Amino acid sequence: MLTESQVIDAVCAHLRKSGWRIESTCRETERGYDIVATHRSKRRRAIIEAKDETSSKSYTLRHGKPFSSGQATSHISRALYTAIRSIGHGTLSGMAFPKNEAHVKRVECIAPTLRKLDLEVFWVTSDRKVERAGYWKHES
Repeated sequence: MLTESQVIDAVCAHLRKSGWRIESTCRETERGYDIVATHRSKRRRAIIEAKDETSSKSYTLRHGKPFSSGQATSHISRALYTAIRSIGHGTLSGMAFPKNEAHVKRVECIAPTLRKLDLEVFWVTSDRKVERAGYWKHES
């Protein structure tokens, strides 16, 4: 079960390998964009909202347990709202999710819209590898 911090760390490592410099990150208890990065050579900025698949707080009932399908829908909705807010002015926008059935199923339903909006999706596998959906049309 991946926490939000683990999703953020995996995506940041992936971005660094792809020529991005991480400007800032926010953890579960902080407010702001989860990942802000700038590409070293392309002079593009990206803002990415990340979500988890279990609670990072040991005192909650969901700690160590997967979120329900309804909670996955809520995660995607909140991430989408944040991602859409950050579109524009030469900024790329994206979302990062654990690659599990609940999140994948729901994102697949809105994939055509994500492509049209130029919103990237980063999938983080249980072994913390990152796969990109490839929705950024204007990355270069």
